[in-house]
Amino acid sequence: PEISAAVTILCRYTHNPSERHLKAAIHVLQYLKYAKKFGLLYTKSSKEHHLLHAFVDADWAGDHDTRHSTSGHVSVFCGCVVSWVSQQQTIVATSTTEAEYVALGTMAKEIVFLRNFLESIGFPQQVTPVWADNMAANFLSQHAKVSSRTKHIDIKFHHIRELIESEQIDIRHIDTKFNVADIA
Repeated sequence: PEISAAVTILCRYTHNPSERHLKAAIHVLQYLKYAKKFGLLYTKSSKEHHLLHAFVDADWAGDHDTRHSTSGHVSVFCGCVVSWVSQQQTIVATSTTEAEYVALGTMAKEIVFLRNFLESIGFPQQVTPVWADNMAANFLSQHAKVSSRTKHIDIKFHHIRELIESEQIDIRHIDTKFNVADIA
């Protein structure tokens, strides 16, 4: 999971890599050589560990070529990562709030899938906490307030409000330095 952001960014330059990209790729390979002794350990020590929770983040306009933002999210179950994504957003977000809100919307779809999967294998879920560090995006996900800064956001990202209302997910604030989905 920890190299997914770096690999995603490097993949954008496979057709025309520069010396800088080659150095970055070598750095990733060196990290993998160092980290091969580590692994993922799933535990079943307590009922709390059987609760799915997620972390979400985005970098606003982080791709300097296209000005697209990158969404990152991490899902944790039984004390370990079960799903992670680092992907370029398909739209050009006009603000940090919009980039983070798009990331929340993308994560919400993943949570629906994971909740259904976990229930099918005998782990029904209560409300899934989603930890995000952008207070404006968190507020927007919980309130249908329209403003001049957010009125253009595509309706497909608003499905998160329905998931909150049906108590499938709960958006919670986390300080950026504790957000494991922070790709920077």
